[in-house]
Amino acid sequence: MVIRDLIDEELQEKLREQKKRLDEERRLAEEQIDIEYPWNYEPDDYQLDEEGFKPAITWAVESRTKLEESNEDDLQKLAARMEVAEKAFVDEFDDRDVDGEYYKSLFLTISVQDGLISWLCKQDPNLSPSDPNDIGEEVYWGGQKEKAIKTWYDKYAPMELKEGDGEQIKEHWEKFFKHRHRIMHGHPDAYFDDNLALTSLFFLGLIGYTVGSRYDDLIRGGSL
Repeated sequence: MVIRDLIDEELQEKLREQKKRLDEERRLAEEQIDIEYPWNYEPDDYQLDEEGFKPAITWAVESRTKLEESNEDDLQKLAARMEVAEKAFVDEFDDRDVDGEYYKSLFLTISVQDGLISWLCKQDPNLSPSDPNDIGEEVYWGGQKEKAIKTWYDKYAPMELKEGDGEQIKEHWEKFFKHRHRIMHGHPDAYFDDNLALTSLFFLGLIGYTVGSRYDDLIRGGSL
């Protein structure tokens, strides 16, 4: 066996290992984001798979790093908040036996998600703001944000979750969005458990990747 054959074998083995790792991360993420609407949600029905912690954090950090490198002021600000959200999740995860609630990480991850999706809406030629608010800022409603998620996940398909099908991702997001609505609007029965927090972190990473890819496209096209 010549040296080139040995190198090729080693390379193929590394590629197989990388694919196996990504397949497992994809499986963990797909299972994690598969949650019920809040009115059908029972936290005790979900057993948190701590193996999902590493890919959720890794995807969030990788996508955030991309946003930090952008020349877009809004994206850099959201990336800074994203880093705080990641640290909040780690802290609350470490203290889970003391409290068990993930108030800070859920509020922060949801805040950044909203900001990133609003940015996607602004960069979508087929979406227009529903209405300006009292100080003239553009506002996009939940249905428009869901359309943006489907459109741009279909195009970029980070991590190929659900085989890159934006409609399936939108369906999962729509269920999570109902949780988000209860959390942000102070519903008495809003949940703040570890399962929901990890789900939110996975969505944050996926949305961050999608925004980063959209940003790159706009830069290449000269639109930013």
